[in-house]
Amino acid sequence: KIAEAVKADNPQCVILAGVPHASARTVSTLQRYDVFDVLVVGEGERTAVELVQCLEEGGDLERVNGVAFRRD
Repeated sequence: KIAEAVKADNPQCVILAGVPHASARTVSTLQRYDVFDVLVVGEGERTAVELVQCLEEGGDLERVNGVAFRRD
């Protein structure tokens, strides 16, 4: 609900999630929760830093290990 409210106020923001389901059921989590733009899969400490840097630079998320996301 919080992610939905944030996205409603700022549709351009990227919603990241690092929930247990992200690792165990990656595809179904993205399908069920369309408000999540990117999932951090597995241990997220390093991945989250890489991910934020990539987003800030406008880079391609494909270069970040440990994430799942929707294209288009």
